[in-house]
Amino acid sequence: MKKVRFKKFLFENRYVLSAFLASAVILLITYIHLHIFPFGDRTILRVWEGGLGKDFLAQTAYYTTSPLNLLYFWFPATALPEAVAIFIMIKVSLCSSTFTYYLKKHFGKNDPSILLFGLLYGFSSYVTCFYWNIMWLDTIVLFPLVVLGLEKLLSGKGEVLYYVCLALTMIVNFYLAILVSILISLYCLVFLFSNFDPKKDGKVMLLRFVRFAVNSVFAAMTAAFILAPVAFALTETQVSGASFPNFEIYPNIWQLITDHFLGARASVLARNEDLPNVYTGVLTMVLLPVYLFNKKGNKIEKILLTALMVFMLLCACIKPLDFMIHGFHFPANLPHRYTFVYSFLLLYMAFEGFHAVLEKQLRLRPFLIMNGFYIAGMCLTEFVLVGRIEDLDRVLSNSDILINVLLIAGYILLILFLSKSREALRNVIVPVLLVCVIGECVFGCLSNYGDTGVRKEYTAYMGDTKKAVARMDAEENGNFYRTEFRRFI
Repeated sequence: MKKVRFKKFLFENRYVLSAFLASAVILLITYIHLHIFPFGDRTILRVWEGGLGKDFLAQTAYYTTSPLNLLYFWFPATALPEAVAIFIMIKVSLCSSTFTYYLKKHFGKNDPSILLFGLLYGFSSYVTCFYWNIMWLDTIVLFPLVVLGLEKLLSGKGEVLYYVCLALTMIVNFYLAILVSILISLYCLVFLFSNFDPKKDGKVMLLRFVRFAVNSVFAAMTAAFILAPVAFALTETQVSGASFPNFEIYPNIWQLITDHFLGARASVLARNEDLPNVYTGVLTMVLLPVYLFNKKGNKIEKILLTALMVFMLLCACIKPLDFMIHGFHFPANLPHRYTFVYSFLLLYMAFEGFHAVLEKQLRLRPFLIMNGFYIAGMCLTEFVLVGRIEDLDRVLSNSDILINVLLIAGYILLILFLSKSREALRNVIVPVLLVCVIGECVFGCLSNYGDTGVRKEYTAYMGDTKKAVARMDAEENGNFYRTEFRRFI
């Protein structure tokens, strides 16, 4: 019976598991290409140092509270760079899997399409640009489960999943948990008003919102052992006294459309006025108008989701909103840290648009017009506005623009065939789409994972350190301090 149940589990979750394995293979290809040890002499580490005198608990809460970090104890010090590379692979693969699982449960679909969009979540530009912030990846893994738990709670199907996943989010990284809490509260309102009628279901909506608030507070109380001392420590930091900024629109507003396409310049260790990392696949953008202009879709959901996403884009280009959404301070060097939520919602819309195509609900005219608008927007910003507007630089190269135009045209043709085809032809087109998506994922990895370090620089002095400790042990002064230290502890 156990074997039968296990086989049933594997079969029912075959696309969730496939998302994990496919992501791991994509990253393995990336590591080989970048000559990451043992495939060369490089290491995935790029920013990995700190000084003395920092608040230990605050540092721990921000960097090391992931349960997966306990597995580092199984690795010797000389192998820690490889351990980091392995855990990045695991966490990115889990990002793809949890979003695939979310699509399966939310839409009740269990076909290759959930694998398609699961990969696009795991290899969105937010993940491929900020992969080295390994303390953030846990939050991106958990976010689809937080949303799924919230939807179950608001649908009256239980609150355990939401409570557990939100509490874990708060524990593994308090900073991104702040952003999740802000945006999940807004999504709560979107879900309630999209699925209930305020006139008929006003009491139910209020009670469900109260359940949401209560469970959110309980999650915060569960994580209070780490949140409370961190909140105290943050009052002593340099950002605690930041003043509200004057109104300003960043020049990045001109290139927001272009920023959604393949090859868009990564914003890492950048200024707050630089572009957000919002690329989630050319296929996603091609399918977006299908969702927006589908007459049979949930109109209220479309309006509210679009408004929420426009709000997040405005937060990336309007200075006071940028300040507020980041907890009333400006992030240092890593701008627009909330945009993994934007990517999630964009993929949600695209997935629904994909199945509207399968159900023959494609409205051809707005579909073609909006995709033509993308191409016009890329050409206008890159060939006309750049050079004429201060602080505006190229986001895409000429070859990037050509590749994107070809991809848009190719995806349009495949979607048109998909909307008219029968089951047999669909079984050919979907694998073609999957190959194209995997190609986009590989391209994104190879473009954004390129900044590596020399492994020898990390391991070269470990032997000398051991010799120094041994020498101290052999000297009287060293023995004295070692004895006193042991007595102290």
